[in-house]
Amino acid sequence: QRRHRTALNKRMNAQVKGALADVDAVVLVIEATGWRPEDEAVVQLLPEGTGLTVTVLRSGSALLHIPERDGARRVLGTPPKVWLGVPLIAQGRTIGVMVVQDYERAGAFTDRERRMLEFVSTQVAAAIDRRKSEEELRLAEKRNAAIIANAPDGIVLLDRGGRVLFGSPSAWRLMGVEEAGVVGLKAIDFIHEEDR
Repeated sequence: QRRHRTALNKRMNAQVKGALADVDAVVLVIEATGWRPEDEAVVQLLPEGTGLTVTVLRSGSALLHIPERDGARRVLGTPPKVWLGVPLIAQGRTIGVMVVQDYERAGAFTDRERRMLEFVSTQVAAAIDRRKSEEELRLAEKRNAAIIANAPDGIVLLDRGGRVLFGSPSAWRLMGVEEAGVVGLKAIDFIHEEDR
């Protein structure tokens, strides 16, 4: 399965490179916490909040803009002959925009390239979302470890068979034992016979 996925990735990369071979610039705009329509802070970073990127952010839909056909829009820098932007959507939220533009050929991008970029954007958004989830999990684990390490009460985690999997420093101190000698043993062994 891994070999199949690697082969598929190589084919996709070759197709994307072929389709975008003549692209002058690729722009990936991402706001770290994700963009929400009510979050105008992102919009304020762009001129007047009316640019093509903002349109894609707000609508959550791809936009193929050809100034000769659609009329000129205000852009930063040199106006392209064609502009194609697709949203990066993760968990139903637009978290950014992928943009390609060509400065020489108005016909450089069509619906075919839009569909391909939309597919690529799903993979990019999934990778960004996965990375963000991993970071959130790492921070939660770090926070929970600090809480457990500093809790005055003893905390012990047992498996279904009653064996000790983990204990807080307070638990070992309260039980008067060393962690190394307890993990893996049955918790019942630490309870006085009269209290069982």
